Formats: sequence, C-alpha cells, structure tokens
Amino acid sequence: MTHPAIPLRLAPILALALLCGTPARAQPKDDQAVAAQARALVAADDPRAALELVAESERAGQPPGFELLFAKGVAWQTLAAQGAPAERASAIGQAQSAYRSALARQPTSPAVFNNLGALADAAGDDAEARLWYGRAVEAGASRRGFYALNYARYLEPRDRSTAETYARMALDNAPQSTQARELLARLLTRPGSGPALLRLLEQSIREGHTGFVLRTALSELARVSAPRPEGERASLLALVASAHASDRAALAGEPPAELLAGLRTLASDAMLGNGARQLAAVLQTPPGSSRELDWWGFDRVAPFELTRRGVMRGLLLSLGEQRTRQDPEVVGQWLQVAVEMGDHGPDPEAFLRLVEHAVNHGQPGRVRDLMDRYQWELFSGKSAAYMKGDWAQIYRLHLALGMTYAHLGVWKSSQSPYQNAVFQLENAGRAAEQFNRRVAAGQPAQRLVVPATAALKLAEGYAALGDARKSTDYKIKAAGALLDAQRPADSAQVLGTIQPPELKRLEASREVEFQRLTDRIGRL
Repeated sequence: MTHPAIPLRLAPILALALLCGTPARAQPKDDQAVAAQARALVAADDPRAALELVAESERAGQPPGFELLFAKGVAWQTLAAQGAPAERASAIGQAQSAYRSALARQPTSPAVFNNLGALADAAGDDAEARLWYGRAVEAGASRRGFYALNYARYLEPRDRSTAETYARMALDNAPQSTQARELLARLLTRPGSGPALLRLLEQSIREGHTGFVLRTALSELARVSAPRPEGERASLLALVASAHASDRAALAGEPPAELLAGLRTLASDAMLGNGARQLAAVLQTPPGSSRELDWWGFDRVAPFELTRRGVMRGLLLSLGEQRTRQDPEVVGQWLQVAVEMGDHGPDPEAFLRLVEHAVNHGQPGRVRDLMDRYQWELFSGKSAAYMKGDWAQIYRLHLALGMTYAHLGVWKSSQSPYQNAVFQLENAGRAAEQFNRRVAAGQPAQRLVVPATAALKLAEGYAALGDARKSTDYKIKAAGALLDAQRPADSAQVLGTIQPPELKRLEASREVEFQRLTDRIGRL
C-alpha cells in the first residue's frame, strides 16, 4: 500500500482514495480497516476522532501493525499542525513515537522516513531532518521524485547548492512535476547560475512545458534587483519567442495577454526594447520584410547553438502553420519573411513551406514565381554546403528544390541534368544516407529520411518517365527507410499506394519485402 507522506510545514497530503468524507464509526474488525478509517478521518480534517478510533482498537487488545501505527503517526502529526502551541511539542513527540514503532515493523518505509524528516523540521533539528529526508530519498525508489522534492524544499532556505542537486533528482524522476521544475528554476536564480537556468528552460521547451518557460523567462526579465548579464537577458527573450513558437494551441489564436504585457514592460529596456517591440508586433501582424526584425540577427543564444535569427524564423514558420483561419495572403507573408530569415541565403525549409502554401491555395503561378526568384540562391547555398560537408543542409536544399520542381511537374530537364524533381529528390535521399552514417547507433529519432510526401513524388516522377517498375520498387525502399526511422504511419502511407498489379511486375524478393514491411507495421 502507498502511504500518505506528510511533507514540510506539517501540511498533510493524503492519497485520493482517502478523501471520501467522514466514515461510519462502527468498530472495525482488523488492523487495516481501523487504519483506513483513521486516515479517512484525518482527510476529513478530524485527527482527534482518528486518534480516538485508534485508541479504541488498542484498548480492545488488538496488537497494532504497521498500517495502524502509521495512521496514528499521521493523526498526531496533523494535530501538531492544527493544535494550540501548548499541544504542539507533545503531539510531535507522540507522532515520532508512533512512526518509530511503525519502523520496527517496516524498517525501510520511505513514507515514515519522510514524515520523521518533517517532524524534525518542525522541532528545529536540522541534522535529524536531513537524516530522515535523505533516507526517504534512498528508500523510495518508486516515488523518488516526490521524496527528493520534499528534501529539496526543506533545503531551499538552508543549503541551496544541495537543494539544487535534489531538485534535479526530483525532476529526473518525475519529469511531469511542475513543482519540481519551478523549484529548480527558483534555485537557479542565484548569481552565476544563468547558463544552467537557460539550459533548463530550453529543455523544458523540448518537453512541452512552454507555459512554465514563458512565466519563468518573463519574470527573470522583469527582475529589477540584481538583473542578469545582458547576454543572458537576450537569451531569455529568445527563449520567450521559442516557447511561444512551440505552443501550437496558443499560436492558433490571439497572443496571450500576459505575454504581450511582459513584452510591453520590456519595450523601454535599453538593450532588449527593440527586440521586445519587434516580437510583440510580429505576433499580431506579419512584417513587411526581414529588415523590420533587425534585432533578431545572428547573435548566438548562449549556451545553445541557436541564433536569434533561427528562433525568429521558427516563430514565423509556426505562425504561418497555425494561423490557418487568417487571410492566405497574411499567412503567406509570415512564411515569406521566414524565407528571408535564412542563416545563409533563403531558408530551404521555409521556402518549401511557402511553396506548399501556394500549392494548397491553388496558386501554380506563385510557385513558378518563387522558383524563378530563389532557385539560383538555393543552388548556390547547396554548393556551399557541399564544400563544408554539411549533409543536413544539403538534404534540406535538395528536398526543397526537388519538391518544388515536382509541384511544377518538372521531372526531367533538357537545359541541365540538375533542374528537375527526380535528380533533386534522389540526391536528398543520398544526403540523408550520408548524414545518417554519422548519427550514433540507437538514435533513430535523429536520423534524416525522405518524408512520405517526397517519396511519393519521386515515385510519381519515375512513373511519369515511363519506369513503373522502378516507381513501385522505390516505394518499398522508401517505406522501409521510414519504418527504420520509427515513422510507421508514414511507412504505411507509402505502402498503401501500392496496388496488387504493381507487385506482380516486381521480382519475388521485392514482393516478399513488401509483405515483411506490412507485417512489421501490423505488429506495432
């Protein structure tokens, strides 16, 4: 059974199963039944009645077991928190006695260790409190995050360095705990802890805790006493933008009032004012061009390999994706500025999103205009990426060019062997293979793979050029690569386009591979 632990300041936290109102006072038949009713009375804010129930059981001559002794300790501990000062010391002593008797029955109970730590805290015995809280953390493997959080809270006003260690342990063991995350952030407000706080916020964005990041970063930016160094404050503002860009629900509607209020507070800041004003403006209306976002330049966002420009580009892309109910021209402008915010020339991912936006809104002429405007810059960027051996960027550029040519129906070109969808998409796959050779084994999430939409376009290209067999064979190969990259839904999408007559054109081994992939997906 999981026992309720009484954390700091003697405030009881009881299991939800106990919050069921005041039970009937009928004499229970066994130790556990008495204990359950006693805990329910404590949960109903009646510890005295709980103690009377326990005393009745003891007078009946029933030897108390662990459950009853623990319930007795909880009742006395709650009474110590609620009672008059004159009763407090006696109640603490009674609770300690009950818990020590419980330990004689279960010597490694982390709930008892934890509650003895809280009692020692109430009695002002720091050494004893550390002893019991530490033992609770060691013994409470299944709830280590909870016990580590209690210990970190105790240490927060006494030993912030050690408190940080236990707050990190709490978060590692209970990553969904908002309390552990907020405690760790508070502990990282001390001088010199800025890089650690920034890393916590960046990790929290990846894990989906965007609201926490916004609250924490805006609070730190508004701090007047002992403000952080300028570089850290710039990074905090960039993390505000990054957190909002990751919150799909918030992006779909109007910007949160608290976010805009925080940015207005920063508008007069000597260093961050320009960036805050530009961020507030872009959340509401797309800028005319990237020149209106001059604060969001190339400066690195320490301690990460990010740039302000990269953060703003991500926000612009997210706005373009999520504000789907707005005028397509407005949405397209967010994407257009994202293209201009590339690190070295037009950004290939933003370019492809803008192309797909035009395709989805029936604007083939717009696709041609975009290709005429940007293709030579994209080719130039690809040449530079090849010279540096930047296979991830090479992949993105081939993919952007290949998909755009595919949307234009350019499968083969007479002017150049490179200006067509088949060449570019084939080489996107080769670039992904080169990149994946450098990815550590066992990390499929980091692998690059030709997405299902691009794989189907390349297969369409092979069929358009008269090679239906190659088209089907490539679909099987692409589906296998997607499955290896842990993208079974995309793999199934590609395999689902293969019709039985197509399989008959293949060698028997490829038909076997098709069935093997289908079976693998079915088992997932």
